[in-house]
Amino acid sequence: MQRYGLIGKTLGHSFSKLYFESHHPEVQYDLFEIDCLDDFRRWTKGNALSGFNVTIPYKVTILPFLDTLTPEASAIGAVNCVKVVPDPSHEDGIQLIGHNTDSQAFLETLKDIIGKAGSFQPSTPSAWILGNGGAAKAVAYALQKLQIPNKMLSHIDIKNLNSADSHHTIPPILINATPVGMFPYIDATPLPFLNDKNKCTYPSPWICYDLIYNPEETRLMQDAVSMGATTLNGLQMLYRQAELSLSFWTNKNS
Repeated sequence: MQRYGLIGKTLGHSFSKLYFESHHPEVQYDLFEIDCLDDFRRWTKGNALSGFNVTIPYKVTILPFLDTLTPEASAIGAVNCVKVVPDPSHEDGIQLIGHNTDSQAFLETLKDIIGKAGSFQPSTPSAWILGNGGAAKAVAYALQKLQIPNKMLSHIDIKNLNSADSHHTIPPILINATPVGMFPYIDATPLPFLNDKNKCTYPSPWICYDLIYNPEETRLMQDAVSMGATTLNGLQMLYRQAELSLSFWTNKNS
């Protein structure tokens, strides 16, 4: 049985293991909480992994530990999926190939929700991406493919938005690619002003896509719904990227 897994710093919120156990019992999938990437390659070989997913905070910092990147991962500058290939020419006997399945999974699920939300005016909508980490980079790459202009907002940008007294014009597509609002901090939101009509102007229709899936409906999504948005959490994206990852690891079409 091939062994795969997920690496990250804190994984108590993750549904990945449950998904693989219920949909792919032919493989073993485990969660690995690691504090740093020091000696990471030896750790990978010691755990006999054939591949693994990567989550916060390692999607970018893992890059120097990899041998090669797929074109998607190289263009995005972030990795959420790594294939482990035996290679006796390497000192440690393995080759690590970085890939990104987040972007394609986001693209497919965004197209679905755009279809449900209705026609946008203008025909090419703009988007805010909250965050500038690995997930945000994958989202930006997908939006570029769809020719949707977008603005990536860093932690400082978001802080400045929240402290500004000015009126905010919400874009037709708002994507949260930060962990703010993730379990167990379910009362948190990256944009506390979002549900205030005195502070915001909202397009119609508009979409709020929160990549968080635990909880099922974040505070950000609740506020957006109250202001007329069509919302989506990250669960379908999680499922789709999992299938794309397994396809990459096994060289089989998903």
